[in-house]
Parts: sequence; structure tokens; C-alpha cells
Amino acid sequence: MSPGTGTGTGTGTGTGTGTGTRPPLPGVGVPVGAVLFDYFGTLTVQSSVDERRQGTYEVAEILGLDGDAFFTALTGSFTERSTGVLGDQRATLAHMARRCGGRPDDGQLAAACAHRTELEWRFASAYRPESLAVLEHLAAASVPVGVVSDCTHELVQIWDRLPVAGVVGVAALSVSLGVKKPDPAMYVHACDGLGVDPAAVLYVGDGGSHELTGARALGMRAVRLAGAEAADALVYDFDHGWDGPVITSLHQVPELAGLGS
Repeated sequence: MSPGTGTGTGTGTGTGTGTGTRPPLPGVGVPVGAVLFDYFGTLTVQSSVDERRQGTYEVAEILGLDGDAFFTALTGSFTERSTGVLGDQRATLAHMARRCGGRPDDGQLAAACAHRTELEWRFASAYRPESLAVLEHLAAASVPVGVVSDCTHELVQIWDRLPVAGVVGVAALSVSLGVKKPDPAMYVHACDGLGVDPAAVLYVGDGGSHELTGARALGMRAVRLAGAEAADALVYDFDHGWDGPVITSLHQVPELAGLGS
């Protein structure tokens, strides 16, 4: 997960890398039918609490709101925002502003929407150094690739401009589907779009939104990516109970998919 798009997660925010002995990596060398990736914090570098807070303060200033109050409102509403129940981007920001006692005018809302989209572009395009090469390696080997992301409207708006869009076969985006991880519908949408059975899929994520246990419950091989920045990252609804395998680089994914390193 990481913060899908947006600065909030609903409940259960947290960091953490997991401790103790981990089981061996699943199915090394065994070919898979497809690989599904979480987006934020997996294909991208995880954003820190401070980075997300600063962006929220900037939007709050445009809307004429107190930054801390707006940050609290966003972090308490990620489920609503990432499933689209508050309406489109403009309606969502207007709703959140009212929760903070604000009544921004049309000009403020338009400027706030534009700034949030720009902020999310920065986060969404901050790829790990190996991300594009790994995706291209999988695609060249005819291993279908999908993305399963909890996100707000901004990722949908910018998706076609992102470098990964041409490699990813299907993107299951929560705000478009009206559900978020670990709802099975998220994974099933991606699997159906790629024409694969969940049991033939490798799922890679940073552990937000209980995504790993959700993937495993459908029969997928699931592995957590713990990047170097994980200790300081903002991860929403982190799956502290995850007892499965952990990798430290996406470079390990091709081998897990049966392609060699």
C-alpha cells in the first residue's frame, strides 16, 4: 500500500519491518502465471510521514484550513476516500474541508485539486531504481503483470502518463472499483483481467491494507517487500501479523517467478 494516494489510511497506521525468523521464499524457480504488485511503497519508494504531512499542509493552506486538522481528517478517512464514496476529487476535497469547518470557494477547490494531483504525481513517479527493469524483464518473458492499489482519484487521473502503464496489463484501483484491499474483489479483478487463476499468481506488496494475508487467502503466493526506507515510511493498516516471506529488493522477483535473477 503505502498510502495509496492521499495522506490518510483510515485506522491502523504504522511502520515496521517485522522481526524474527522468516520462512523461506515461496516457490523459487517455479513458474507463475502472473505477478501482481502493490503500487505505492512497492513499485515506488515509500513516502515518509513528514513528506505526506507537508503535502497535506500545502493543500490545507490553499483551502484556508488548519494543516493539523486537515491532516487528521485525511488520515481518518482513507477508506472513504479510496473507495470513492465521497464523490469525485473535487467533491471529496470539499467534503473533507467541511469536516474541518471550512467552506472553500470554487477557485480554492480547483487550485487544491490541481496541487493534490501534482503532489500525487511526485509520489506515484518516485519509482524504486529497479522497478521498471523488473517489470520489463517479466513482460519480455511473457509473464503478465498487474497492479492492485488502494488509491484515491489522483492515481486514476495520472495513470496513463506513468511509465509503468505501458507494461502493466491490468490495474485494479480501489477508487474505481469501490472496494479496497483485502477485499477479494480487488485481486479477482486483476486476475480476471490477466486471465489467470489466483493460485498461479505471485503477489508482491509492502504489507499495507492487510494485502498479503488477503492475497494468500485466495491461494496466491505472497511476499512482502521491505525496502530500506520502510522503518520511516507511512504504511496504512500495516499487516503486523504477516508471518510469510520477506524480500528486500524487487530484483528478487524474477527468480520467484521462475525466470532466474
